[in-house]
Amino acid sequence: YIYKNTDIILKAINNYGLEFRNIFNLTPLMCAAYVGSRAHIEKLTGLGASVDIVDNNNRNALIIALSKGLANEKYCQYKLAAIYDYLKPDSLSLKIDNKLIKITPEKPEYFFLLVIISMTKNFIQSSYLNNTNAQNVSNFTFRAASIYKQLQYFPEEILPSYRKRRDYISGLMSRNEIDSKYPTNRQLFIRIDRG
Repeated sequence: YIYKNTDIILKAINNYGLEFRNIFNLTPLMCAAYVGSRAHIEKLTGLGASVDIVDNNNRNALIIALSKGLANEKYCQYKLAAIYDYLKPDSLSLKIDNKLIKITPEKPEYFFLLVIISMTKNFIQSSYLNNTNAQNVSNFTFRAASIYKQLQYFPEEILPSYRKRRDYISGLMSRNEIDSKYPTNRQLFIRIDRG
């Protein structure tokens, strides 16, 4: 997947199907997302590879790419922008208070939720690898400062610089708190502490 030639991948697809899984339960699209290969992602999505299929850790190809971007500054700066539009879903659907909430890519909450989901998946995987309680996601908390720090290397094409500012991030989180009176509050966050 790190090479531009797609012949080997196409041969494997001809033998096993477009969504075949490797020994790590990853599809070809997930593998291409992991290494950040635009050529492979473009080819696979053109053939109809699903961006919605998930691996054992419940990550789709975009979450895999974002997780890699959060962990690797160079991947984030030089590969993510080229593959992001191929992998992003048309919207995120959440069930909150028995209502289905749809968040589309132009809304700031869309990208922030994807980043938080990726951070959560990284936390779970790290907990599992370190033999701590990987299932206890309730231990995962974050601050506006940690989100701010994570977002600084994301390319402008994915996240405009004004959305990377700490005050913007704090405001976005505040207006989407469960008890916020903000008119378009989506009730995404619970504040457990200030500062």
